[in-house]
Amino acid sequence: ALASEVPADFARVRAELEELNRDLRARILDDDGDRGDTLGDVFRGVDLIGDSDAGRSFTAFYDMILDPARSSQIDEWIDAVLQRPFAAQLTHDQKRRFRALLTEMETAGSEVHSTMTSLSRSLRHFVQSRHYEEHRRLQRLLRSAQQSAVAVATRRRPYDLLDLDLVRVGMSIESVAALRLHNPADNLVTEPVLTHDAGTVDLDELRRLVRESEIDMDELSDNVAATLRAHGRATIGDVLREYPATQGLASAVGLMVLATHHGHAIDGTEDIHWISGAGVSRRATIRRRLFDPAADEFTARPAFAPTGSST
Repeated sequence: ALASEVPADFARVRAELEELNRDLRARILDDDGDRGDTLGDVFRGVDLIGDSDAGRSFTAFYDMILDPARSSQIDEWIDAVLQRPFAAQLTHDQKRRFRALLTEMETAGSEVHSTMTSLSRSLRHFVQSRHYEEHRRLQRLLRSAQQSAVAVATRRRPYDLLDLDLVRVGMSIESVAALRLHNPADNLVTEPVLTHDAGTVDLDELRRLVRESEIDMDELSDNVAATLRAHGRATIGDVLREYPATQGLASAVGLMVLATHHGHAIDGTEDIHWISGAGVSRRATIRRRLFDPAADEFTARPAFAPTGSST
């Protein structure tokens, strides 16, 4: 009967150590400043859990069952007890448990020792990391709220409606059965993939598509260079009168870019004209810009008739 009570005895010791840990933490929070007795002892490295009555009693007992000489003596006592006449009345299970008494005490004692060590380390970290200061602050706030509630209780009832909006914090809890599993087969392509044979490319059509999507700056630079060689000076309007815009508005925009980078603004405005892709005549009034005849962009151009030449 006594052997069967060993696990309960160790469980009771573990509960006492955990209760002591809670009591020490409560005393640390209630200590004033950083010089309270409990807090100061922990700062000085005192193991309040190990040095308590429960801690010292358990440590002495645990050291005894771990001592080789003592454990050997306990085994001899167990053998002597089982050789007495009354032991013949014990069942096989009772004898087995009695023989394993020392092993059970060592196992249970190891668990309690680990708990005591963990509690001591946790308490020391709680103090040295100064987490207790945040706990103290939280405790003061809670007590202040309770005191305020007591003061208000004489004037307002708990179920009275207040002109106050509170943000409720919560979470939605759903059953695992409500979750829908992802099926990779849903993303599989069931229809056969069509393969198209490679065809031939019309080079002229390809050039046409490129001209529709990009401004032909080379053609525009050639036009400007040719106009400068012919007249000595040129504005955007002059170039378009000599060489109409082959790309419509895109040609006009390209000339304005060239005039910005390789020319300078002069007084006055001028009208420029072009034909849109739909065949409609368009006109715009822009600030006059004079192309620089010495710009490398134009002097490096060969002296030949540009693509958009009117001659």
